[in-house]
Amino acid sequence: MSLPSYRRIAGATLRLSLLASGGVFALAASAPALAQNARQAARNFDIAVQPLPGAIRQYMQQSGIQVAYPADLAEGVNASAVKGEFGSAEALSRLLEGTGLTFRFTGAGTATLERAPQSASGTIQLGPVQVQGDGGDYGIPASLTSDPNATEGTGSYTIRQTKGVTRLDLSPRETPQSMSVVTRQQLDDQQLISVTDALRVVPGIVLSHDDSDRHFLYSRGFSTTIVQVDGLRSYDQDASASFLTQVDTVTLDRVEVVRGASGLLKGVGNPSAAINLVLKRPTSELQGHASVSAGSWNRYRGEADISGPVNEEGTLRARAVAAFESRDNFSNYYHKEAQTYYGILEYDLTPDTVVDAGIEYQYSHTDGSTYGAIPLFWSDGTRFIAKRSWSPSSKGAYLESKSRKVFVDVKHDFSPDWQARLRLTDSRLIRDMLVRQIYGAVAPNRQTGLATIYNTTLTPDRKAKGLDAQVTGHVDLGGWDADVVAGYSWTRGVLHRTDTTKDEPTTLLADWDGEIAPLDDWSGASVVQRRTMERESSAYATARLRPLDGLSVILGTNFTTYKLRDVVNGTLSRKLDESGKFVPYAGVVYDFAKNLSVYASYAQIFSPASVYDANDRVLDPVTGDNYEAGIKGEFLDGKLNTSIAGFYIRQNNVAVAVPGETTPSGAQAYEGQDGVTSKGIEFEVSGEILPGWQVQGGYTYLHARTAAGSRVNTGLPQNQGKLATSYRFHAGTLDGAMIGANLTWQDATHYATSYGTAKQGNVGVVGLIGGYEVNDHLSLSIVLNNLFDKTYYDGYGLYTSYTYGAPRNVLFTARYKL
Repeated sequence: MSLPSYRRIAGATLRLSLLASGGVFALAASAPALAQNARQAARNFDIAVQPLPGAIRQYMQQSGIQVAYPADLAEGVNASAVKGEFGSAEALSRLLEGTGLTFRFTGAGTATLERAPQSASGTIQLGPVQVQGDGGDYGIPASLTSDPNATEGTGSYTIRQTKGVTRLDLSPRETPQSMSVVTRQQLDDQQLISVTDALRVVPGIVLSHDDSDRHFLYSRGFSTTIVQVDGLRSYDQDASASFLTQVDTVTLDRVEVVRGASGLLKGVGNPSAAINLVLKRPTSELQGHASVSAGSWNRYRGEADISGPVNEEGTLRARAVAAFESRDNFSNYYHKEAQTYYGILEYDLTPDTVVDAGIEYQYSHTDGSTYGAIPLFWSDGTRFIAKRSWSPSSKGAYLESKSRKVFVDVKHDFSPDWQARLRLTDSRLIRDMLVRQIYGAVAPNRQTGLATIYNTTLTPDRKAKGLDAQVTGHVDLGGWDADVVAGYSWTRGVLHRTDTTKDEPTTLLADWDGEIAPLDDWSGASVVQRRTMERESSAYATARLRPLDGLSVILGTNFTTYKLRDVVNGTLSRKLDESGKFVPYAGVVYDFAKNLSVYASYAQIFSPASVYDANDRVLDPVTGDNYEAGIKGEFLDGKLNTSIAGFYIRQNNVAVAVPGETTPSGAQAYEGQDGVTSKGIEFEVSGEILPGWQVQGGYTYLHARTAAGSRVNTGLPQNQGKLATSYRFHAGTLDGAMIGANLTWQDATHYATSYGTAKQGNVGVVGLIGGYEVNDHLSLSIVLNNLFDKTYYDGYGLYTSYTYGAPRNVLFTARYKL
């Protein structure tokens, strides 16, 4: 396929950015006031002193503002009287006087209640009439969106609440499972531009960079293949690899990671981790930014993001995002250009109903791409050592990807206690890849200096649809408070893929310069045509019971039906039907101190495989059990979260790569093993440890073994540590400056094949970040990666090859915000 020129792409990006921003900027003079109209217009209120739930119901009836809050927040709380004409915000502030509660608007017609912040002495700090978010402490504008858990604008490296584990809105401390969140602030500070960049900083996650454009994801010793967007599964032939490679974080509010089995989120539970990418939502106040970046290896990037109300009432809101990037690499012949476009409209259909509709499109084209990487060995078993700039790819190889997602999201509040939500999504991913490179799976001959040239074309085209319908609410079960969620989820993915493979005569490595004559004759090539259909539906329910003060019990289940049909060259290769599969979950959390909780959880594992054996057959589903227990802490009114967890996983039919074996199409071959166990310890801290000082970091110890006692996946570290931190100065001569650092460390790994064994010792990589706010609108930042220019492997093993980690590199960014 032809590649659009730099000027065409840059021009298209600029035009879209200007078009997207122009309509909203035209409202710049009036928009800040427009967003406030609905809640500032004077209304007549007549609310007597009474318990808070009744007062809130009357307030909503008289103001038209919908107010959400956790049920336990209102226990034993009496509201103050409100009588007279007030703006909706002032009336709500008066109603909450003396309760120890405050509020923030999450949309033009919605608000949520929270506990008021306290000073170090424990006294309640009564701030402005309207609390907009934690970022207000340092003058950072908070994000006002319909997502009550949005991290944009909070200035924090942690999150107050998430649905990412149980589907219920729970704080990290209330959640009986290990989880991490990479917030919008951390994405911006550390310049984490792709999802793979974001996952690199998540404790317990290992990314194996196995060729130029793919990353494979692992946690707790096993591959991760569950990737969701706003809670709905996204399908790809390699969900942990090529899907993540395509996603630019400019469209995201945050990246959520759940470690361990995720059967409560999906009927198809995964014993390693599940990734949920949460998209940005429109804001009820005008905001926007534009930025340009330049860095090592001819890296250039531009992005624009504009959001705000588009009518006087503030009931219609919009957001438009565009980004463009062009870059080379430290590897020879590599060049990539990428575009991202995202648009979303949000409309308050009624005071109780909000509708979102959006589209995201991402395009990328890579020249000099590889499928697999540098050979690990010569044929005599000695290591093949190449320079970091050496590439096995030819100059004519390429990878082109187009991704399109459309979604509709409808939310309706029946009362303060009950809400319903319906999400629909339709997506398509098309990839076109020409591979022409030196092949590592067939080791080069050391005596002759000859290496095999691998030629293949891959043309996967995957379409997917999904829906999720759920209700959440609060019930009283004979004196026991219970938060409940119940729903139905359905997804369907269809993959059409043709792989055409033909080996050429060998080439002399000493003369390798990436030049190969065009291969015009593909006669005699091996052709594999595959059609894979996956369909999954599940009815799910979760309840959080509070039988005693400080004690929460969470019970949940999925009833799942899963179907798979895999047709290869017209013949049914694999058929899988799992109906009414019962996947239970149980968790308990006990608050044994003011800031500390102990928890334990159990989840069953059922995970259909997506990899193939040497005969090109999909492996049977993985089954097993996941146990976890630990202690969590919440400090500084939720601004700092800590956790330490121990886990034990036992599985059957775990996919283990068979060294040196491939499928008929040339992909890595796997085999299923029973009795595989994984146990370990995870520690994590995230949030603000001192005013202005944000941190996310953790340590993981892993012990994964087969039934025979051998180590599972020796290419993964057993010990791993990560740290990302930033500090902002808010006074003195350094006011407006930001400094920070990031560190990743892992212990020794190795990979054994029939040729020999490759080893890598302990690896530690350090990076630095810095920034300066020139004024209220303009800021400058710099990211310096691999400060000490460490030479290391970023991934090795796949196709008996290896990839180097990036040498020292730098990225400068200038950002202008409204």
